[in-house]
Amino acid sequence: MKTTVMLSALFCAVILAAQTAHVMPGKWYDEIMYATDNTSRIPANVATKFNVTFDDQALTIRVDMKDPNAKDLLLLPRGQDGKWPICESIEIFLDPGRTCSNYQQIAIFADHSRWDRRWPKKIKTTWTSSFKIRDDGWYVELRLPYKDYGMVKPKVGDVWGFNFCRNVKNPKTGNYFATWAHVGSVFNRPERFGMLVFGSPEEAAKARTQKLQKELTLLTAELERKGVIKEFASQLRKMKEKCTETDIRDIREELLIIEKMKGL
Repeated sequence: MKTTVMLSALFCAVILAAQTAHVMPGKWYDEIMYATDNTSRIPANVATKFNVTFDDQALTIRVDMKDPNAKDLLLLPRGQDGKWPICESIEIFLDPGRTCSNYQQIAIFADHSRWDRRWPKKIKTTWTSSFKIRDDGWYVELRLPYKDYGMVKPKVGDVWGFNFCRNVKNPKTGNYFATWAHVGSVFNRPERFGMLVFGSPEEAAKARTQKLQKELTLLTAELERKGVIKEFASQLRKMKEKCTETDIRDIREELLIIEKMKGL
């Protein structure tokens, strides 16, 4: 079972390397693709971008979307939370720790209603949202507290699975689905979510190096304690120069096999 979980995590890490967004002020991402092929950007008249920041209490996601017929959204009757109306909307997918299974999904609709994957399970949440409709588009801002079920408080260098999707449902503008991560036309594919990296590229890289060095130290001590460090001497020498998450996972997977064989 442990080996299966670790292999799943490794597979997830490899798949998700395609799209990366950093959680930091001022950094916006606008490569939003048609869900039908994931290779063509949506038209300029519906250009969409998002920004993600965080503080000690919550994650904040800002989304700016163009729509030449945005004023039509003002005519929508106010919707009811927990329903899934047929109108303009955005979806956010969050997988803290990149588990590729335990993800959260929320949606904001242009009729002022909201939806949350946790609500049908009678799980209460405290996240908030607001949006403004302009002549040429609309803007959404969400604040997602870490205290809500399924969320965790991140640190600089942490990586979550993430995706942003926009559903264009304006008769005058268009009728199609769009996505940031290359998940295909089915959005509920956590193994294909993009990577949400906390901190700037420089901050995240420094934190990741420190984390890996700490994990390597703990792993080395464990191998010594179990009397199998000689079996990994060559790998450990190379890892002292350059260490990756995959290197550590590889050794841990080999260690599981040795433990089963030797009954450790």
